[in-house]
Amino acid sequence: METSDEDSREEGHGDAGTHAGTVAWVVPTRVVVIGASCRAAAQGIRRAGVSRIEARDEFLDADLLEVAQVCAATIAQPGSETQELDAYCGVPLLLCGGMENRPEEVARCEKLGMVCGVSEGMLRSLRDPANWEKWSKQAGIRWPRSLSANDAITLERGIPEEGNWLLKSRTSAGGLGVRMVSGRSVGDSATGGERECSGDEYFQEWISGNSIGATFCSYSNGVCLVGIARGLDASEYPGPLPFIYRGNIAPWSLPASANAQLLKFASLVTEETGVRGLWQADFVWQEEGFEEGLLWLLEINPRWSASMELHDLAQGQVAEGNGKVLVREHLRAVLGDSATSAWGGEIQGRDKQLQSGAEYQWQSVEVGASVVYGKGIVYAPEDMVLSAEVQRRLWECRWDGVSPIGISEIDKGEGFWLADIPSQVGIGPDGLRPDGLRIDGLRFERGMPIVSVLVGGQGERQVLERLQAGRRVVLEWLGTDVR
Repeated sequence: METSDEDSREEGHGDAGTHAGTVAWVVPTRVVVIGASCRAAAQGIRRAGVSRIEARDEFLDADLLEVAQVCAATIAQPGSETQELDAYCGVPLLLCGGMENRPEEVARCEKLGMVCGVSEGMLRSLRDPANWEKWSKQAGIRWPRSLSANDAITLERGIPEEGNWLLKSRTSAGGLGVRMVSGRSVGDSATGGERECSGDEYFQEWISGNSIGATFCSYSNGVCLVGIARGLDASEYPGPLPFIYRGNIAPWSLPASANAQLLKFASLVTEETGVRGLWQADFVWQEEGFEEGLLWLLEINPRWSASMELHDLAQGQVAEGNGKVLVREHLRAVLGDSATSAWGGEIQGRDKQLQSGAEYQWQSVEVGASVVYGKGIVYAPEDMVLSAEVQRRLWECRWDGVSPIGISEIDKGEGFWLADIPSQVGIGPDGLRPDGLRIDGLRFERGMPIVSVLVGGQGERQVLERLQAGRRVVLEWLGTDVR
């Protein structure tokens, strides 16, 4: 998986290539990635041909350590006594989970001269629910009723009795902290007794339907719809909390009219904020009982999202080795290049009339016509310790980040691949820490994520069955009750 500096300076193939009369775009040799879990993004950066990857990550997974220089610390403060500060100037930065809620960290990176698709100001605008409501309505997309938890009407009268409501936080990610509430009294029913609402919490009406995520890539001359992924729900795949992120299935198709709405929405966001590169937005898709279906916006996540590696697989660039790599396109956009027609269609821009259909997607990938991909998170069902033998089995079943995952390979080994493999950073092969204490295994508390299951299959149903089977096998290895 190693890539030389010379290789990383080669001009891109097709999607990251040249424009007539201009100098070829060049893949940068160094990229920094920051977030709660950076493994998937780091592997994507390596697929883009970058030779040096630096990651600031909370989990320090073994397969991240394999491709990146990793540390758990944040980037140094501007003006601190370090010789490394100047080295960050001009280095591309890719944001991962949780960073959408940390504009102060993005501001720190800006002061160091790092190049990112969003600035501190953009980030605050992109995470403002008032803007979410405005952009969705302008694009003909529905917006759920939302109330600030500290709004005077909310405090005095409680949330409306009709409908179901969620209590959400503007500073959490992955569905953490989201829960269903009801009743007129904020103190009694909505927030659970005496707990007061914090300033970053808000109520949002719960909308039934399919939870989907749409990935976009914004350039200086427009925006492309990369693909759509459907989120797994509690009835399909277990998780420790009702609304926690469980995984995705992609690609997932919508009618042409819905695709047109998504492109109009993304164009409005791009034009008003100036965001560049990859970003994602969560929606609910309601189909039953509606002639053409209804889209509801939930939130915007201006960062690398968990489903993006599935879009990489769906586009076939991992298998081909020279196709449309998501991170390569992100870097082109962030570093100032414009979109080309190499994505199999046109882009949506300020001066371009909106058209319908999948022509705006990078490729016309119909669900059921080709391989569909899935990712599922295995959470610890109880407090447990991962022995060295279990860690070895997880590692041996890992996806290396470049090998194709498809139908022809699905029967090899256990029929699934694993990612986000837990590691014992700083633990020697004899099981000893630097202070001489022996570590018998990795400890996980109930509800913590252990590993991710990746599968490919012919259609959504087969992918879901393989995700469920992969989870059962992993839990059997862990010696826990499979439910």
